[in-house]
Amino acid sequence: MGNLTDAERREWAIRLNVERRHLSSRQRKELLESLLRADPARSEREVADLLRIDRSTVGRTRRGLVAGGAFAPPEFTRGRDGKRYRHPTVGVETPSQADEASRLLAELGDDAPEGVSSLRSLRTLAGEKRRREYADRLESDPLPRSIRIDCCDMRRWKAAKPDSTDLILADPPWLKDHAVLREPFAAFCARVLRPGGLVLFYTGHYHLPEWLNVMGERLSYRWLFAAVNDSGGTLMSVMKSRHIHNGWRPLALFSKGETRLDRVVKDVVLTECRDKSLHDWAQPLSESRYWVEMLCPVAGLVCDPFLGSGTVPTAVAMVGGRRRFLGCEIDPATVKIARRRVAEALAGQDEREDGPSRPAITARNR
Repeated sequence: MGNLTDAERREWAIRLNVERRHLSSRQRKELLESLLRADPARSEREVADLLRIDRSTVGRTRRGLVAGGAFAPPEFTRGRDGKRYRHPTVGVETPSQADEASRLLAELGDDAPEGVSSLRSLRTLAGEKRRREYADRLESDPLPRSIRIDCCDMRRWKAAKPDSTDLILADPPWLKDHAVLREPFAAFCARVLRPGGLVLFYTGHYHLPEWLNVMGERLSYRWLFAAVNDSGGTLMSVMKSRHIHNGWRPLALFSKGETRLDRVVKDVVLTECRDKSLHDWAQPLSESRYWVEMLCPVAGLVCDPFLGSGTVPTAVAMVGGRRRFLGCEIDPATVKIARRRVAEALAGQDEREDGPSRPAITARNR
């Protein structure tokens, strides 16, 4: 011990405390923050091993300290072997992109790629890391009987009974590679919707005619809605020599036979940017809350056979009104995320009245 530096003695004391004492979560957090402040470049693996905690906890704490101005994002990571591993070089064009790249590198920590990288690849890696961390948390409590989420292929899913559903709200894979799902989805909607029931689904612009034709063979077309995000849209390549700036997403409304809306529903909605941290194709939660509240009656049943990370069942849980949900997703890891997300929404529902205030959404007539 006499040959150790002050930093090495301090680390040895921390290790002994972790080994011999039952530290509270608060004490571990204080030790973690102290270690990161003293050496921001230290690798997540080494800190996690020292304190006997998850790497994800180290990463979240480091990001929080960076966001709070405790220290700047480190330019390199120092591994257990003492070597310095530099973060990748990222090509950016604007100051805002540079800020985003810095934030993503701090978020990725030891998982940041080496060498030259793009901002898009950093976004993808960061999204994958967030999903892993979210899914690796402790299992949530069982969901109530009013909300059921199955892990199953929609084409083999039998839980939804014929003539039972008031609203199908879904975002089916709509690209050409998934064209095989169009007919099964249309057949599913025609089977499970009650007479007068509604299906509202997202679809892309380019394949909209095909979707309308397939759905129209079994159901009655009612309207086309537009969802606009305040992010300004994306640039889409749809023809060989031209680009189209896509600033809105279409939603098609069909019904099973004749129907009547009890409320005035706006056909253009403006919401916040989409949060894709849990799923690449996620739609805004506030949009789903709006559609559920406006299109599904009190105590009605909402169904989503492509529920992804659980945006629609989360919306059902938050809107309340004794509405029920039934849905499925083919990917087991995504099902786990969806169930936890809904459980978290339900856990906070006792703080709101049954049927909360309308979500932050701007809707206007076309």
